[in-house]
Amino acid sequence: MKEFNVIIDNTIKLVGSNMVERIITDTGYFDSVEDISGQLNVENTMGFNVFSIVPMIHEEGDMKNQEDHIIPGNNEGMEDLLYRSVENYLEIALEEILEELKVQLAVQNVTSNYSIIDVEDGVNAILYLYFGDYYLH
Repeated sequence: MKEFNVIIDNTIKLVGSNMVERIITDTGYFDSVEDISGQLNVENTMGFNVFSIVPMIHEEGDMKNQEDHIIPGNNEGMEDLLYRSVENYLEIALEEILEELKVQLAVQNVTSNYSIIDVEDGVNAILYLYFGDYYLH
């Protein structure tokens, strides 16, 4: 777990990665969330290893529309499609997570990024949250 002070509405508030982990879990996008913030050497950054088993192509129609772009017998086209689906999923999830941080913690200046670890069995990625100007050195 990692904690640091942030300035919110001219007051100092302690924000812990356990609070952020709960918010990520409560959004329902991920089956498991692991706080890895203590392993990061950047003071104003939190990190979370996330995993979710989700259908990457939500409807059969989506797959039919993509079949024209996939060469039969070539898994690269399918892997690209799967990777793009995971990227879209993570971007939607992070948008909601950032919104919840703003609502629940009143923190406005938080940005995010992610690193995809694996896409074969679901979404496995690391989410990074940067607390920007609010961080007190």
